[in-house]
Amino acid sequence: MRLRIDGVETRKRILQAAGEVFAARGYRDATVAEICRRAKANAAAINYHFNDKESLYVEVWRHSADEAMRLYPLDGGVPATAPVKERLHGFLVALLKRMTDRGRLGMFHRLRMMEMANPSGLIDRVRWQAIQPMRDYIHALLRELLGPGVTEQELNYCELSLVGPCLMAQMTSQHKLPGSGLGQTLDFEAFATHCTDFLLAGVKAVRGKRIKKGR
Repeated sequence: MRLRIDGVETRKRILQAAGEVFAARGYRDATVAEICRRAKANAAAINYHFNDKESLYVEVWRHSADEAMRLYPLDGGVPATAPVKERLHGFLVALLKRMTDRGRLGMFHRLRMMEMANPSGLIDRVRWQAIQPMRDYIHALLRELLGPGVTEQELNYCELSLVGPCLMAQMTSQHKLPGSGLGQTLDFEAFATHCTDFLLAGVKAVRGKRIKKGR
């Protein structure tokens, strides 16, 4: 039993150390030797738990994405039986917090920036696995709002209209853009309420256009 506990702790230490090194140096410049030093482990332990550096990098991404989902679940704590407007608001609050959390998710965001700056080509599937549940959740909300007859183009455009403001909030929070009025003082609830009202007005316009066309 003790050996099993030690193995779990070693794996955790390697994941944490690898995340820090990958986030600081990127995949290509990170070395197994530095990860071992930080984790107080040896290369044999990395090989045992993760096979190689490439697999370790993928697992660090998967672990970080899972942690982001654990901290900020898609429903934002709003029950599935709540009105769709409340569920949309809860999702937006969760998404905004996830995108702008530089504390508990700081390593995850640094990893993301490093991967964007110097793509490894290793985490496309993991990234899609992390993004797809969110897209499914968004599309389910939008289908409910847009009603029968909604087209894929309408769904995709409305999805962009929903996520776009959150991405802007993330950018202003990260880079403290002057004149944005957001920065580090973003009121998640108020901004999510604004985005919800804005999207609902857009949905109403999209539905009205479809009705005029007889669809």
